[in-house]
Amino acid sequence: RSSPVRPQRHPCPYDAYGMTAVESAAFGCPTVADGGRGVGALALLGGGGCVEVDLEGTIAGGEGGEKLALELAAIIADREGLRRVGEEGRRRALGWDEAACCRRLVAVMMSLSN
Repeated sequence: RSSPVRPQRHPCPYDAYGMTAVESAAFGCPTVADGGRGVGALALLGGGGCVEVDLEGTIAGGEGGEKLALELAAIIADREGLRRVGEEGRRRALGWDEAACCRRLVAVMMSLSN
């Protein structure tokens, strides 16, 4: 039996990269992040490798805190869902290695040369 999965919360609504999300994913720890604005790591992890929530309206004293708390409680209670997200995040984070970076860089350069 595996140990319970505890997600880490990426607190920044805007983050050029989001290294903590990628580092956590590499160890199978899912990240809960603001999916509506600007966390760069979601380009790598999004779509199954992290849990995206809408924090609009809950920042700077906005309304919606109770709704967010209920959503986070449901996410934390879904251990199987968190396990799947953690596994997918790990696959994606560890899949972005030097070779993958080079392939992507070559593809971008080739697209610019056309």
